[in-house]
Amino acid sequence: MSSIVLALVAPLIIGSVALYGLLKNVDVFSAMIDGASDGLRTVVRIFPALVALLSAVYMLRASGALEVLTRLCTPILSL
Repeated sequence: MSSIVLALVAPLIIGSVALYGLLKNVDVFSAMIDGASDGLRTVVRIFPALVALLSAVYMLRASGALEVLTRLCTPILSL
């Protein structure tokens, strides 16, 4: 039963938003295209920082520095 509900959540939300837009006389397709365009601009803007952060975290994990930092902070933070 819960898998059926989970499978229907996204279509219900999308349908509800589309129906609300139609009831408010909004061009739903135009609004969707504008939102997708804004989202793509946001992704392009944050992509370099995201790549740098993921690379830094990977290097910290591979070098063992993250494990050392965790061991150093564990006694202090467990209080």
